[in-house]
Amino acid sequence: MEFADYLKTCRRALGLTQSELAEKFYFFDDERFGGVEAATISKWERGVLVPSSNRIAEVLKALQTWTGQALPCIGMKEEEAICRMEVENLFFKKRHKSLVAHTADGGWRQDAYDVLPLRHFKDREAVAGLCEDLREAVVTPSYRLEARRLGAWAMEPSHHFGVVTYRGLFVGMLFGLRIRPEAFESLMGFHKTPAELSEADFATLEESGSLYLFAFYAIGDLPASMLLARLYAHLIAHQERIERVGILSPLKDAADIAERLGLSKRSEKEVEGIPLQAYDADLFGLLSTATLARLLFAKEYCNEAE
Repeated sequence: MEFADYLKTCRRALGLTQSELAEKFYFFDDERFGGVEAATISKWERGVLVPSSNRIAEVLKALQTWTGQALPCIGMKEEEAICRMEVENLFFKKRHKSLVAHTADGGWRQDAYDVLPLRHFKDREAVAGLCEDLREAVVTPSYRLEARRLGAWAMEPSHHFGVVTYRGLFVGMLFGLRIRPEAFESLMGFHKTPAELSEADFATLEESGSLYLFAFYAIGDLPASMLLARLYAHLIAHQERIERVGILSPLKDAADIAERLGLSKRSEKEVEGIPLQAYDADLFGLLSTATLARLLFAKEYCNEAE
């Protein structure tokens, strides 16, 4: 996807001329859009002038305000909403020559790597067991989750259970539960523990909910980047029914992931001798960042200065 086409699609959906859009930008934020004129919009839409990723993020914020949607003007399947680019450059400053391609089963492939839902992975019970073991090593009993429950939850399409494999072998996972807003608030405020979650706390595909991320593990930067890109795709595809995203963790790595996703530290509490931190953000904020701009739009449309 190119930003030029995206902006043109949104402008036409809003029923605006280029002059009207420039004026609307000015009244939205005259400090940030004071120099944007009809000629600027024309150059953006023709690809003659390439906005920076920070500028695109400001455009996304304006479009959110006018449409009431977290990411408006996106009408494609989730795997097609992420451009085929070097996703590892979004989070880790390492370069690989090959590009990510989407596959027919709803995953992505890069070289010998695949990213797919856990429910489609042959060794899903072993992965669920690994997740239980990893959490047992770093969190208190009240924050642990049994492999049996994880395996059952992974079969529900409303949740996000992504895994990465290398030549068929497991090399990473990123799991999240879509839960009702009140349950999410209880978790983030340390009034409820993950072990206390039940089916009654889960949001169905038809309900609004928030995504609680509870497991992120990857062997290497590339699998980690693919998992994060897949998470963004999930958020985009389900944006109408996801309100917030959050994590709870005692690990420093959680703070790094939170920063990359745009999550803010909400609170912290010592639980059974272990300090836990809660990070979260609303979906509108997550889908109007420079990182998202680089993810959605081709590299040449994200990294050049205006």
